Amino acid sequence: MRGDILKEIIKCLVTCPVVVADITDENPNVYWELGVRHSFKHGTVIIAEEGTEPRFDIGTQGVLHYNPKKHTNHDFCTSLKKAINSCISEPDRTDSSVLEAIYGRGTLFEIFRREETIRRLDALFNECVVNLGLLKVIMDYAKENVKSRKERKIVTANLGKATAELLLTNRYIDAENDFYFSAIRYLQTINAINNQIRTWHQSGGEDIDKWLLNLKQDAVSDFKDFNDRIPAIREEAAEGL
Repeated sequence: MRGDILKEIIKCLVTCPVVVADITDENPNVYWELGVRHSFKHGTVIIAEEGTEPRFDIGTQGVLHYNPKKHTNHDFCTSLKKAINSCISEPDRTDSSVLEAIYGRGTLFEIFRREETIRRLDALFNECVVNLGLLKVIMDYAKENVKSRKERKIVTANLGKATAELLLTNRYIDAENDFYFSAIRYLQTINAINNQIRTWHQSGGEDIDKWLLNLKQDAVSDFKDFNDRIPAIREEAAEGL
């Protein structure tokens, strides 16, 4: 007797394992409620009086017909029980055109997911390119510092790693383990260099300069190896669009 009745109706439409919708009178409320149900859950049984023509939007859905003038409607009752039992025993069986269109392979959800994946891979590639440029500057500075301690140069900016961390945390693309191993090496190298950058300006810097120069070949190799793999992964992700 308290609360918002409409909210309770919506809650039931979204959560109940079975919903039976009678479209006989073409009641706008029933069609609206049926739309809500189809937007969130399977397990819907549509019934109507014999002679009722379903609207176009649900014309492809199965409808069980009954005759109110018949005393028993035996066939209808048998089919209704069977449909309800199916909803309970097979809750994931598809009976919603909305959910079919949104989720699954080749659907809207899949298209949106691929588009988001491509945007993430573009950001990953761009960050990697910027890191390669910054890595070159870091190594050049370290080399100059070793040659001359009079005008010591340092880089205070950190190498970017947000997109690599997102990749390794979510694993949002289907790729071979070798690609992810390459991403792990790439991120480990970034973390190692960033840790040295934080203390570069606090110490004399000579040990860090030498450490960076010793790391140079492996660091550049890790960065380039990972960067070179991304375009092929992106192209594969875009094939389904």
